Formats: sequence, C-alpha cells, structure tokens
Amino acid sequence: MAFGLGTVVPGAVLEEIDLAAILGVSLLLLLHLRRVASARVLGETVRVLIVGAAATALGLSGLFASEVLMERIHKVRHPGWPTDAASRPAVLLTLLTGWLALKLFRRIKPTVDPGPYFAGALLLPAAGVALALRRGWPELGAIAAIPALAFMLSRFVESTARKMAVGLLGAVPLLLLMTPDDYRVALDLGGIETPVAAQFAALFLALFPFVLFLAHVAAFQDCLHSPVWWGLSGPWLGGVSWPPGACCSS
Repeated sequence: MAFGLGTVVPGAVLEEIDLAAILGVSLLLLLHLRRVASARVLGETVRVLIVGAAATALGLSGLFASEVLMERIHKVRHPGWPTDAASRPAVLLTLLTGWLALKLFRRIKPTVDPGPYFAGALLLPAAGVALALRRGWPELGAIAAIPALAFMLSRFVESTARKMAVGLLGAVPLLLLMTPDDYRVALDLGGIETPVAAQFAALFLALFPFVLFLAHVAAFQDCLHSPVWWGLSGPWLGGVSWPPGACCSS
C-alpha cells in the first residue's frame, strides 16, 4: 500500500534488489578489507554504533513517551502524528528529545572519521536483508536493501548536499508503507493496537542507518562551509562547537 494506492512488485524483482544490496556491500568490504579489518576502525565502528544507538533512542523517546502518557491520562491510544490537538505534546516532546540527542552526540562524538559511520550505515541494512532472505521475506529485505543501495550510490557524488540527498532517497520505501491517516484508522477503527515497545523498536531499526549516514556526511570537510551545519553545530542546537576542522576527515 503506497499513499492509498495498491502496488504489486514481483517477488523475483524484490529478490534481485536484495541480492544486489548484498553483493554491493560485499564487494565494497572486499575492496577496503585491509582498512576495515584494522583494530582501530573496528573499535571506532563499535563506538559509533553504541553512541549512535543511544542518541537515536533518546531522540525517538519523546514521540512514544507522549503516547504512553496520553494513554494513561485518557485511557485511549493516541497516535503520535501531528494531526490533532492530542498529538501536539508528541511533537513538542520529540523536538525536545531530538535536541537533547543532538547535543549528546555532539559532546561524545566517537570519531571524526566518516568511514566508521558509513560502515555502520551499510552493515545494519545489509544484515536486515540477509535475515529477511533467510526467513523467506523478500519484501522486508527490499525495504532494507534500498537504503543500502542509496548509501553506496552516494559514494559517486562529490557534493556534500547531493551526497546527502542521494542517500536519503533510500527512505522512500519507508514513506510509502503507511501514511499517518492509515495509522489512525488502524488504531481507531481497525482495533489494531501494536505495543509501544514494538513500535519504538521498528522505528528505531528503520531510522538508525539514516542517522549514521547523516553523521557520515557531516564528517566531510565541505560540511563546515554549510550554513545548515553551523546551525546544527552551534550552541543552540548542537552544543559547543568543535574546533575548526574537527569534523574533517583526515
């Protein structure tokens, strides 16, 4: 279901997309095996995953904390979408926790090298594709494969802004799965109540690779000359700025 329109993609096409992502990630790892297999890069990648996961979880917590609070007060589940007055606290709390997450990440940034962020952004969806193929779910595998393919395609773009745009195109399948109205109908009319923990886990797994990809792009030297970067890294949003050149890759 895509924006209320039914779409059908043959299973063979989905499997080819999955295999293309696995093959692309495997070839990229082989080309950079000597660098990727070093103890320093492996350690930085682990730190990137830990810090990135903590920041992502903190950023998403406001959306679900508001829903839990509304359920306890009104005894009714409220979807965390900005479509009515009841969901406004969710928007405010999400903005607050997102701001706190950005400050946290800026203060304990694990590395200034863009490589470990890119490795994490690729390995997570690739693992999802492999798991989906093993379980016989090519549809779910394709959802994870497209971001991986978009991230790899961004390597062929020099401009930082275009690199980010190409990578974020991988989020299109996620946007096509369900609209906010579909979510409201499922809760209000369909009687479908997914546990908040399951919603949080699903959204976390979907967004975490994109968080790592954005951190990867932000580690390039060109980002220092972007007004958007200075806004994100300034004292109001990102906390105390790093010294000049700190986010550049060596």
